[in-house]
Amino acid sequence: MKVQMEIGYMGDIDTKKMTFEIHATFRQWWMDERLTFNASMGSKVVGLKSLRDLIWTPTLFFINEKDSKLVVSTRDNVYVQIDPDGNVYYALRLQLVLSCPMNLKHYPFDKQSCRIRVSSCKYEHE
Repeated sequence: MKVQMEIGYMGDIDTKKMTFEIHATFRQWWMDERLTFNASMGSKVVGLKSLRDLIWTPTLFFINEKDSKLVVSTRDNVYVQIDPDGNVYYALRLQLVLSCPMNLKHYPFDKQSCRIRVSSCKYEHE
């Protein structure tokens, strides 16, 4: 499995709540042999949220998440593509509020380092 996150917007940094906000596109790729199909039926299956609800998706979560939701848009913010060999591409646009322990001892001359911590049942990455 492979994951990628592209941050499109970094918003509010709240020093009282020690949080920061981002809008990001979160992408995942994996192989699910149960989804293989005959290529003569088409080169790929493309769908939105309704297709995602029908297939298994990896359980990934943000460890330091305080709040999350799909980015509000005029279009569906979940995209799924399945290739004939069972390779799955899954993307969604998220709005996240994440915790960030801050040391404000030298404010306003301090520097903060805020992490986006992603985990799954098996692995933990930062």
